[in-house]
Amino acid sequence: FEYAYTCDKLRNDEFGGGAVIIKTDGIAYHSTHAIVSNALSAQPHAETARLVLTTRDAEHGLLFWNNEAGFGNFASATLFTEAEAAGFDVPIALDEPEWLACPAGMP
Repeated sequence: FEYAYTCDKLRNDEFGGGAVIIKTDGIAYHSTHAIVSNALSAQPHAETARLVLTTRDAEHGLLFWNNEAGFGNFASATLFTEAEAAGFDVPIALDEPEWLACPAGMP
C-alpha cells in the first residue's frame, strides 16, 4: 500500500509519503524521497550492465579475462558493458570463453 504525509510548507529534497510492500517473506518500507532519487539517478541497463569474460580451467575453476594480463583471478577482471562485449574479439582458449553478468559491487 501507499501512504502520504502532507504539510503546509515545501521542504527541499523531501517528499511526504512512501510505500509498504507486504509479502510472505517479510515487509519492506520505501520512502518517496528514496524512490524518486533512485529513479533520477538510474541509467539504462545497457550502460550499467557489467560483464566479465570467463573460461573454465581444470586446476583453478573459472578464470576471468583481464585486458592487460589475459585470463586470471576475478579481482583483476576487466568489466565490459554489453556494447563493449558485443564488439570484443574473444581470445582463443582451451575452453570456449563465455560472458557472465557481474554482480553489483563486484569486483
